[in-house]
Amino acid sequence: MDDFVDDWEGKGSEQAYYQIFWIDFIQKYCGIDKPTKFLKFQVPVEFENSKRFIDVWIPSTKTLIEQKSRGKSFDKTGKQSDKTIVARSKDQT
Repeated sequence: MDDFVDDWEGKGSEQAYYQIFWIDFIQKYCGIDKPTKFLKFQVPVEFENSKRFIDVWIPSTKTLIEQKSRGKSFDKTGKQSDKTIVARSKDQT
């Protein structure tokens, strides 16, 4: 895992690297030879009358991945697709 971390350290642009990152991760640590057969990238969804995109969707496991660029705040309040409001409290680390 240290090699993986070293390979990806400093690559902070979500748009430039996230697909390669997830393909690399799934191959190395989940033992999947051809992850592109089941990973779906930039899947469009309708949300509050606008089109948004899920970074990574794995339909067979009903898993979605939203990735943030290095330095992006996770402290913002946000509405989820089920209309719930999610906010990180100040005491969470």
